[in-house]
Amino acid sequence: MRFKNFFCFFIYLSFILVLSSCDKSSESSFLFWCNREELSSFNTTIINHDSFDYEKIENELKLIDGFISSEFDKKLQKITIVYDNTLSKSTNYKIILTKNNIIFE
Repeated sequence: MRFKNFFCFFIYLSFILVLSSCDKSSESSFLFWCNREELSSFNTTIINHDSFDYEKIENELKLIDGFISSEFDKKLQKITIVYDNTLSKSTNYKIILTKNNIIFE
């Protein structure tokens, strides 16, 4: 009886693990057996692109662990930030942008 309960529990647990497999469309999911890219990019449109100092923001971004690079496209009014997602999150970069009064989508 005890072995039967353990076996049923093991089958049930295996079934749950199979159902919760990696999903490429879900970037926020985290499972230990999922292989995800270490480099991520945060791409957003800047609404008030004329009213900020790009060099100052770049220097603040460099202080965050995991920051790789950033690029500002004045024509498209977009900023792209590349970072190592094992060391930082996109929220860290959004906080820097918000702290500098940058309105983004």
